[in-house]
Amino acid sequence: MTEGPDGSAERDAVSVLGWGLRKYAWFVVLAMIALAVIIPLALKNGSPTRYLAQAEVGPTVKLNLSNLDPLPRVGETVFTNGAVADAVRASYHPALAASESVVPSRVELVAPQDNVVFTVLGRGATPAEAKDVANVAAGTFTEQLNKYGEAVGTFAVQRPASTPAAPIPTVNVPLAVLAGEVGGLIVGFGCIAAFLVWRRPVLDAVAAERIAGAPVYGTVQLDTSSDEARGLPQLCHRLLRTRAQVIFLVGHKWNRYDRSRLATELRGVLAGPRAVTVLSGGHQSFWGLTPDAREEGHESDLLIVDGPTPTELAVRPDDSVTLLVVPEGLSESKLRREAEYLLDPGPSGVVLVRGGPWSSGPHAWRARPRRGSVAPDAEARV
Repeated sequence: MTEGPDGSAERDAVSVLGWGLRKYAWFVVLAMIALAVIIPLALKNGSPTRYLAQAEVGPTVKLNLSNLDPLPRVGETVFTNGAVADAVRASYHPALAASESVVPSRVELVAPQDNVVFTVLGRGATPAEAKDVANVAAGTFTEQLNKYGEAVGTFAVQRPASTPAAPIPTVNVPLAVLAGEVGGLIVGFGCIAAFLVWRRPVLDAVAAERIAGAPVYGTVQLDTSSDEARGLPQLCHRLLRTRAQVIFLVGHKWNRYDRSRLATELRGVLAGPRAVTVLSGGHQSFWGLTPDAREEGHESDLLIVDGPTPTELAVRPDDSVTLLVVPEGLSESKLRREAEYLLDPGPSGVVLVRGGPWSSGPHAWRARPRRGSVAPDAEARV
């Protein structure tokens, strides 16, 4: 980590990633939900429709076996000796090539232990195909099995295959949903990490001072549930030490909310030791920014200007200080550009604001007006 002059440290990559995951957790959740829906649908649409039919083959007389242990192995040997596969190939019109696999892709034998009934499964692209191949395989299997009637016993098709009513479920929905959630977690995590690397957000005073090339006057938390923003007393103490008569709060227009909130908070604290006036930039009392006109036109001895115009900044009095209001998470490139355009070698600095409307704090979206707050374009005098 990079050490600041006050002993504070700049956040490392792990801390930045943690901040990003907290702020953009909604994106991870959205990615998980999206992939949990998309992946099962894609697997279902991408898999060919298959139907399954089954026939049962069982003995017609008492078996000649002393126990049933060898029966499943006998059935599997007979089923895979090639006769069943040849009969299934010949049942198609035109017949299937001899090189095409049939067992177990089209027909399959289920021979459970301690059970005298064999189940023959037939699979096909249509219900009729599945039924036909199951019956052909069952009939051929019975013929081949009866060749060993003296040693085993005689068999017959006890239940022919019927036409299946619905296709085989080709997707394990719970497993596909789980895969989608895991995939969404990975995708969301990766996208956030890539976004943070590209954006390089400013999250602490050390980074803000390094990028802006100006001192950080304070870090203020505006999303607290109490009436007093955390960090505001320290900021006000430093401003009083400058003995500035005018405070310019500058920043991009999308940061208007933070500037207005900060102006209200500053007025609430500084109104004790000093009379304070809050104006929005471009106000008709522009000439009130000069010391002589302030004495004539304003009762206050401290003026806070929220969002001054370039003209007002160009002719700002010597007894003024310019504060660039920076929301937590602003990209380094934007902060550097803001500092180049709005700050000059005169008395100026940065205020890092946490808890604005775009922050990830617990009260970020409340946007509750504080006691004594004013509209951004309205003039407020104390």
